[in-house]
Amino acid sequence: MGRRVSGVYVGVAFVVVAAALIGVAPRPAAGVTPVPAAPTLASRGGHSCAVVTGGVVSCWGQNNNGELGDSTTQNRTTPVVARNLTGAQSVAAGDRHSCAVLLSGAVWCWGQNTAGQVGDGTTTLRKVPTQVSGISTAKQVAGGLAHTCAVLTNGRVNCWGQNTYGQLGDGSNTSRSTFVEVQGITNAVWVSAGNTFSCAVLATGTAQCWGGNGSGQLGDNGTAATTSPVNVASLTNAVAVSSGTKSSCATLSDGTVNCWGENTSQQLGDGTSENRRFPVAVTGLTGARHATVGDNHACAVLLTGPMVCWGENINGKLGDGTTTNSASPVPSSGIVTGLIPTAMDDGSCVRLTDSTIRCWGLNASGQVGDGTTMNRLTPTNVLGFQTVAGGFTGVTPYRLVDTRGPNLGVVCGSGTLQVAGVPGSGIPQSAASVALNVTVVNPKAAGFLTLFPSGASVPTASNVNFTAGQVVANNVVVKVGTDGNGTIDLYANAGCPDVIVDVVGSFSGGSPAGGGFTGITPVRAYDSRDGDGCVGATRVVPIQSVVPGVPVSATAVALNITVVGPRAAGYLTAYPSGVGRPNVSTLNYVAGQVVPNGTLLKLGNAGQITVFANAGCPDVVIDVVGWFATGTAVLGGFIGITPARILDTRTGPACSVNPTTSVQVAGGTDVGGAATGVPANASAVALNVTAVAGFVPGYITAYPAGVAAPTASTVNYRAGQVVPNGALVKVGAFAADSFTTNGGCPNVVVDINGYFAG
Repeated sequence: MGRRVSGVYVGVAFVVVAAALIGVAPRPAAGVTPVPAAPTLASRGGHSCAVVTGGVVSCWGQNNNGELGDSTTQNRTTPVVARNLTGAQSVAAGDRHSCAVLLSGAVWCWGQNTAGQVGDGTTTLRKVPTQVSGISTAKQVAGGLAHTCAVLTNGRVNCWGQNTYGQLGDGSNTSRSTFVEVQGITNAVWVSAGNTFSCAVLATGTAQCWGGNGSGQLGDNGTAATTSPVNVASLTNAVAVSSGTKSSCATLSDGTVNCWGENTSQQLGDGTSENRRFPVAVTGLTGARHATVGDNHACAVLLTGPMVCWGENINGKLGDGTTTNSASPVPSSGIVTGLIPTAMDDGSCVRLTDSTIRCWGLNASGQVGDGTTMNRLTPTNVLGFQTVAGGFTGVTPYRLVDTRGPNLGVVCGSGTLQVAGVPGSGIPQSAASVALNVTVVNPKAAGFLTLFPSGASVPTASNVNFTAGQVVANNVVVKVGTDGNGTIDLYANAGCPDVIVDVVGSFSGGSPAGGGFTGITPVRAYDSRDGDGCVGATRVVPIQSVVPGVPVSATAVALNITVVGPRAAGYLTAYPSGVGRPNVSTLNYVAGQVVPNGTLLKLGNAGQITVFANAGCPDVVIDVVGWFATGTAVLGGFIGITPARILDTRTGPACSVNPTTSVQVAGGTDVGGAATGVPANASAVALNVTAVAGFVPGYITAYPAGVAAPTASTVNYRAGQVVPNGALVKVGAFAADSFTTNGGCPNVVVDINGYFAG
C-alpha cells in the first residue's frame, strides 16, 4: 500500500501451527489417474449435451427424435436449453436420446423412447426431459443405442430400454420401460452403454460387461452374448470405461488405456485391424485422464491437457486436419487444456478446463455447434460457450504454489510465479488477468506482500499486510505479465514469509466488451493519512476518471481496501455512492490492526464509492487493480450490484455438526427474502466471506456446489477471530456455492457484490 502503511504494522503478534490453518494440496503420484468425475459433456449419434451454469443442460445437433429436449424435432446448429430441467450435475447421450443426473440423485431422460429407453414406463417419444421412474440415488448415467444404465450411490447398476441382446443384464431378453437391476453387481463406480451391450467398472478395479458380443466387445475372450455380467479379461486397475458401437476402452489407474472388441477401422489403437476379444493396450498412450469411444474411433484427453484420437477418420473425426485413418493416437489440433473428451458417430468434442467446448467432424445436422452445417476437420468452438474479451471464467480453486513444500523456500524480496497455462489449473496460457487467493504464513517480521504483472516496476501498493507469526489471506485480482509466459511477480518487503497461492479464475484478453475486465498495474486511489484524517463515519472516494488507467466509462472496479490502526473494534462497508448503505461488511477489525481485503465493487454516482466505518475511526487506504467496461454484459462480463447479505449462520444454531453449508447465489434472495438481482444464469459471483469466532484455528473454503471440496482455502482464522476475505466463485449445481470449514465450527457470513454473466 502506498507508503506500505507507512511501515507501521500494529497488531498482536501470535504464533500458530501453519499446517493447521492452511489446506495443504496433496499431489497425486506421477502417472496415477483419479476416478473421473461424472461427465458434464456427452456426445453420441449426431448430438451433444452439456451442463452449464446453474445445472441447466444445453444440447445441439441432430434432433429428429427430440433428443435435444427443447420441445421440437428441429436440428440445431447452436446449443438450445433442454426444458424443465435445472440442478443437473452430469449428462449422458444415447444414439437418439439424452439423460441427466440431478444433484438430488434423480435421473431425467428425453428423446426416442421406442424401446422404453427414457425409463418413464411408456414408449412415448419425449421431446422434453421426463423423470425416470423410481430412481433417486443415481451418481452417473450412460446411454446406448436404445437402452440406458445408471450407477447408484450403493454401487448397484440399474438399466432400462431395449434388451434384445441382454444389454440390461437382468438375466432376460425382455425390453423394459422401467429399470431393472443388473445381476450380481454391488460395487460399481462407473457404467457405460454400447450399442447392444453394457460395461461397468467395479471398486476393485476390475470390469464386467453384458449383452451382445459378436465382435468380442464383452472382453471375456469369447463371442457369445450373455444376459448377465461376465468378467473382462485381465483388467485389474480400471477407473472408467467407455463403450461405442462394438468396442470399449478402459482408462487405467496408471494412465494407460486398454481397448477391446471390433477393430476393422483400427479403433482399438494397437496398430492392427484385428478384432480383439480381450483388452489390448493403445500403442504409445500414457498419462491419460479419460478415454471415450465413438463409432469406429476413440479419443483420450491426457492429464497434461492435449487430446489424441485414433481409428476411422471419415469426415475428420480425429481432429488432426486430415481424413486419414490412424492405427495409433494422433493429436487433435490445438487442444492443450482438455478435460472431458466425448465421441459421436462421425465426430468428437472436448470440454476444456475453462468450460468452453470444441467439436469437429461431420456437421450435416449441426453437431459441431458452430452455427453452420460445414464439416470441420479440426476443433471448432461451440457457440455460446466462449467467454468474451475481458470476461471471467471461474474454476474450482486450484493450488498453484505452497512454499512450505520441499525445495521451494520462503519469499524474500522478489519472485516470479506462473499463474496461466499451468496444467490442471483450468487457466489458459492466454489469460489476461487472474483471480487469486493469496495467503501469507508465519512471517519472521512485520511487512507486506505485493503482486503485480511480471516486467513492471514494483508498485506503491500492497495486497497483504502482516505481522510476525501471522496467517493472513486476501483475494487478489492481478494482471498477467506481457512476456507470454503467464507469470506475475511477488515482492515481500520484509519477514520472508511462506506464501500459498490458489487460483479461482481468469479474465480473457482483448478489448473488453460489456462488463469485460481490464487489469492495470495497481494504483493508489486514496489514503486517508494524506490529509483527510481517519474515517469517523462515511467518506466519499472518487474513482472513475480520477485514477490513472480507469476511464470515465468504467462501471465497476477491482479494489484492495485496507484499514489501518483503528482505535477500537468495528467494521468497514464499501458500497456504490448514491444508494442507501447496505447491511453488509467489507472488512472487520480490532483495535490497532492492519487489515486488507480485495473486492469488486459497482461504481455509484459520478463514478464514486462510499466507505463507512461503524467504530474506531480507522485510516483507510484504497488501491485499484482494474476496471470493468460499460455496456450490456456479455458472457463472462461483470455486473455490480448493491451489496447484499445472502448467508449469516449466526441466525441459526450456534454451531452445526455439518461442516459444509450451501447457499443459492444465483437467482436467489438475501437473508431478508428480497431478490439480490443476480440472475439464475450467472456464471460466477463476487462474494465477501467472513469467518466469525471459531473455537480453534481453521479455514473456510468457498467453491462451486456439486463438486468435492478442493484443497484450497478462502478465509483463515484463529480461535475467536472475525476474519473476512473476498472471493470470486464459479456458480455450482442448483445455482449454489458451498462453504466448507475444516475445524473450529465458526459462523459464516456471506455478502454478494455482483456477478458474471452466464
